[in-house]
Amino acid sequence: MIFKNFRQVWLLLLILITLDCISLSARTEKEAPLPDFTYLLASGKEGTLWGISADYTLIYLNNTDCDICRHLSDSLAASPVISRMVGLKTLTVLGLYPDSDTAAWKARPTHLLPAWINACDVNLSVVMDDRYDVKHIPSLYLLDRQKKFLLKDVSVRELERFLQGKQK
Repeated sequence: MIFKNFRQVWLLLLILITLDCISLSARTEKEAPLPDFTYLLASGKEGTLWGISADYTLIYLNNTDCDICRHLSDSLAASPVISRMVGLKTLTVLGLYPDSDTAAWKARPTHLLPAWINACDVNLSVVMDDRYDVKHIPSLYLLDRQKKFLLKDVSVRELERFLQGKQK
């Protein structure tokens, strides 16, 4: 007999089930489009995730009084790859303030470029959705045209490499 006792069989079964669930979760996460959500613009108008029609959408979770966010904004703005794609309208940067305090968001100057969407997630749609798995601010999430994850929580350099590979 391969297994000496029930405990070994049970442990092996648990490991196999866990691995299968992780594999299924990863496949589902990559294959399923994210649900639509509404964001608020400083003008008072609203937009939706699915209303963005670019080939790629970069969701950039940021806070206006965050120094690291300001540096990340500068890095994104300095990237020739990202700038070119934004200019060609193949990439839309959705700068999303992940809080419902619109007064604080509007009162602070933005560090986002005018070509980017500066929005507030008043319904906390991204932060409350486990698929984003927001661990910190700032965070970057790249989606395809169908609003499926391509990259999660990546650096600007990783983002550039990925996008350069898609432009060839």
